[in-house]
Amino acid sequence: MCRSDPVVHGPLFICVLITAAAALFGAGRFTWNRLKFEGPTETLSQVRLSEDERAALSAAVLAELGPPWPNLSAEEQAPNLPIKLVDLNGDHIPEVIAQLTGRFWCGATGNCPFRVFRKSSKTYESMLVTKDINSYQGFTVTRQRSGGYFDLVFNRHESATSQTLFVYKFRDGKYQASGCYGADWNVIGDEAAPAKEPRITPCR
Repeated sequence: MCRSDPVVHGPLFICVLITAAAALFGAGRFTWNRLKFEGPTETLSQVRLSEDERAALSAAVLAELGPPWPNLSAEEQAPNLPIKLVDLNGDHIPEVIAQLTGRFWCGATGNCPFRVFRKSSKTYESMLVTKDINSYQGFTVTRQRSGGYFDLVFNRHESATSQTLFVYKFRDGKYQASGCYGADWNVIGDEAAPAKEPRITPCR
């Protein structure tokens, strides 16, 4: 541990420099615990919410979906809504991570849109910037925090041996995309034998 000494400036300067360099390089490293990967599993009727909270959450989801498509019936467009209650900021009031599933919403590779909500008085408000595709297979809650909330990693299924990982950090009142990485299980020279752990590299 560095010790501050107002008299000896040389060692103190070197100590501060080493500490700053360690923080800089440590902050740039990305790790993904694939064993923590999960997906929402409970339905709206199963989670521990009051009837008023369920109604408010359902209204928030419908507001996120926007106007209906004119060429499809309401039944075709209505998503299934598996959700997960997760306390993302430690205030003992769980946020809601929801996945919109169903034929209309999910792609052929099993990626479906995600939304994140937090309770605000008697309503729920969206926490996830949705200008991007936002279709993923699952998510991981990391140990890192940004703006008081745990960072989220959403993983998009690409193939049997590859996924794309999107890091979301909480900034300016929303979870915003802040990083992209590829997870590849291919073994170079032996594609028939996938690796036990993926090779993680920044997206190009």
